[in-house]
Amino acid sequence: MLVKVLNEGELKNSEMKDIIVKGAKFTLYRVKDEYYGTDRLCTHKDGPLAEGYLENDYEVVCPWHGAKFDIRTGKCTGLPANNDIGTYKIVKKDNEIFVEITEITKHACKKNCEHCKCEDNKKS
Repeated sequence: MLVKVLNEGELKNSEMKDIIVKGAKFTLYRVKDEYYGTDRLCTHKDGPLAEGYLENDYEVVCPWHGAKFDIRTGKCTGLPANNDIGTYKIVKKDNEIFVEITEITKHACKKNCEHCKCEDNKKS
């Protein structure tokens, strides 16, 4: 199911924003008029990625310790993080931006992963 997250003009190129919609919590990025979504937190020490910055267009840099991730794939591209982040499918239709919500959207990087911060996967 597609869920609207914002209108086209609400996020400028090279900007990012935390989004919470229908249980999905992610960071939305706009680069060269395309949209990408990733997990909100760095896999190193849970730094808030939306408070970081974009480098080389498609690399988000964590504001806490400088770990880097490719926003297109979630791949970790710079230490001190060693683990990838999850990605979300973002769809642009006309002037509206949507995220695709599925059963596992609440945690994009595979349920039960070791570094899960998802509310659905808290250890008892």
